[in-house]
Amino acid sequence: NLIAFTGYYDGNPDVYVMNKYGGEIRRVTYHPGFDEVIGWHPGKNKIIFSAGRSDYPRYLELFLISPDGTGLEKLIMHEAARGSFSPDGTKIAFNKVSRENRTWKRYKGGTAQDVYIYDLESNEEKNISNFEGTDRMPMWIGDKIYFTSDRDRVLNIYSADPVSGEIEQITKHS
Repeated sequence: NLIAFTGYYDGNPDVYVMNKYGGEIRRVTYHPGFDEVIGWHPGKNKIIFSAGRSDYPRYLELFLISPDGTGLEKLIMHEAARGSFSPDGTKIAFNKVSRENRTWKRYKGGTAQDVYIYDLESNEEKNISNFEGTDRMPMWIGDKIYFTSDRDRVLNIYSADPVSGEIEQITKHS
């Protein structure tokens, strides 16, 4: 049982793991860029992380890596900053861009985030949120994709059914 996290110990942010009790910290990535832990693949026992390692450093991409630092895989999406796999690992819900460090509320500009699903078997991408504002931080739990959105002018949690596309508001913060 390991916990993956982004640590800033040796000069830049890299992927690290530690045991569930907080000990035995080990560095997993050794890259001069910013490697940010996003989560785990549900079946491969690999860590998902985002990094700007492409020839187009403006774009973030998602990678998988084993906790021992082997088996690095770049996911096929050209631009992906956040992501969460379906329970069977055949699809991923993701944001193309990341804006979590911005303080803009109710943003509706060109870098507003949408939630997409990428089918890794058919190589098809589908926008499931289609909102002019910000839909971000997708988490695929069971048969729903949960994400945060300010579509009602206040940041709340919503769910999307990946099959029907139906969106439901979960929290009702005012």
